[in-house]
Amino acid sequence: VALLFLYAQIPDVFDVGEMRLLEELAGDISFALDHIAKEERINYLAYYDALTGLPNRELLLDRLHQNIGFAQRHGREVAVVCLDLDRFKIVNDGLGHYVGDKLLQKVSGLLSDILRQGDTAGRLVADKFVIIVSDLTETATIMSIVEQIRTMLSGPIEVGAESAHLTASVGISLYPQDSEDPAVLIKYAELAMYQAKEQGGNQHVLFTAELDTRVSERLRLQNRLDTALEAGEFVLYYQPQVNAMSGVICGMEALIRWRHPEYGLVPPGQFIPIAEESGMIVPIGKWVLREACRQNQAWRDEELSGFPISVNLSVAQFRDRSLLDQVRQALDESGLDPHCLELELTESMMMENPEMLIAFLQRTREMGVKIAIDDFGTGYSSLNYLQRLPLDRLKVDYSFVRDITFDPASASICRAIIAIAHNLRLEVVAEGVETEGQASYLARHYCENLQGFYFSKPVPAEEATALLRRHEPLAKLANDLGARRTLLVVDDEENVRNALRRLLRGDGYQILVASGATEAFELMAKHEVGVILADQRMPDMSGTEFLRRVKDIYPDSMRVVLSGYTDLETVTASVNQGSVYKFLVKPWDNEALREILREAFWRYELSKGIAADWYSGGGAFRNGGQ
Repeated sequence: VALLFLYAQIPDVFDVGEMRLLEELAGDISFALDHIAKEERINYLAYYDALTGLPNRELLLDRLHQNIGFAQRHGREVAVVCLDLDRFKIVNDGLGHYVGDKLLQKVSGLLSDILRQGDTAGRLVADKFVIIVSDLTETATIMSIVEQIRTMLSGPIEVGAESAHLTASVGISLYPQDSEDPAVLIKYAELAMYQAKEQGGNQHVLFTAELDTRVSERLRLQNRLDTALEAGEFVLYYQPQVNAMSGVICGMEALIRWRHPEYGLVPPGQFIPIAEESGMIVPIGKWVLREACRQNQAWRDEELSGFPISVNLSVAQFRDRSLLDQVRQALDESGLDPHCLELELTESMMMENPEMLIAFLQRTREMGVKIAIDDFGTGYSSLNYLQRLPLDRLKVDYSFVRDITFDPASASICRAIIAIAHNLRLEVVAEGVETEGQASYLARHYCENLQGFYFSKPVPAEEATALLRRHEPLAKLANDLGARRTLLVVDDEENVRNALRRLLRGDGYQILVASGATEAFELMAKHEVGVILADQRMPDMSGTEFLRRVKDIYPDSMRVVLSGYTDLETVTASVNQGSVYKFLVKPWDNEALREILREAFWRYELSKGIAADWYSGGGAFRNGGQ
């Protein structure tokens, strides 16, 4: 209408009625053009993926049908290649969905670049792509294309300021060997792809008839997994960790199981990889955290637990920005003391983003939660980063423990890990202990905690509770380390002596008690005492005077004093003079006391040469044990 005015020879060439008609005509034309554009868009989206511009499943089926027809006439083969990017959801969540979409567009372009004339690349859904390789005369051609895909994905693939190195699980089906039906060929390629993913990813698998049943079962598990959490089908089992000296339970690891209504108890190895790929691992991990805290608090309410419960974190959980809030929520809801929760991370998580990990661990340590590195020795962690991390324990992987009694390399690795841990002031847990020989060997070489079927398999909460109620060692180890670790508690208050006994009963010490200095000297004459824990205010002699005399008679002993605030000047002077190793102010912090006693025994053993083979060269603890 405006153009008509522009080209008119005289002003006001159209009257009001004509203007109204022209405007209606323009509106009709605009509506028609918009309708045509929408129709074209609808037709386009019926056959092409909106994000990448690649053919979608519908067009892929049509192209595959055409390729099969050509192959039938000319006696050729057709290959269907299904590829799924490994752990793309983790990349997507970590870098953001915008970057994830751009990455998919990049991958789409790269796939199109490696195609031969007549081949087709398409996108099925999310990060799953299909390539139709037509006019095949030999299998080597398809293997060459798969290798090109692997090389292309290894990158780096740049997206703005971000870059990614990707891998893919690849499944391959062939016409006419596997099927003549296009939809079935795509399905079979997907099944082979899932098998490649189940085998660890970054590999290709050719479809076989046996795969159909096995992978179809995996898909059924995957479909059920989406509702399993809401349906309450998950349950925690608990595997005890025992003190290597006493055999007494000193911890529990929470391990998830799935009570499937059709398949029964499904082990984690079958469903955890599926949960990681689907993203369900994050809500599942959140549930595990809450349930483990609730159970440990229930044990504490019965006075069955003073130990931490260990919970494994997945890579996806670690990348979840709300993880710290989830930990706080689990502790708040259950009422569990933060010292009674331990989070287990893997070496691969430690090396993926060390600076991010350090920041996370520092905030976790401020909360009071303990941290362990799981499967230590199987990854490529840097000792430089290891000494910077605020850790509490290292867990020796079962693969080293398995052969420890007859393989020199495994034994040497275990001893080295124990030595590294103790020099970094960390405790050690050995996983996968299945024989008395393994347990005794580890205990003799100063591994504090043991875990494995020799003591107990993972059991439901009811059975774990029954084990705790027995208050008995799970095994009697054939070593004399416990006998060497004798602790003397000297305090004139019976309730204090009893409280200390209860606190330390699971730590494996032989505990002697005395109500005063005279009785204590008599006990020390009868027993080899490594560490003395004495009250400062006793009726017959002050704690500092008692420990000064002990130093003269038993110079190798480690001496710790409990004092009130009013005694600090006297006690500090004794520390400076060397008669007192450490002091604690009443009321003491349980974890701080246990840590000081552990350090004291290591120092005692070093001074006696008991652990000289493994802990020589500058002290057993980081920063000289200060």
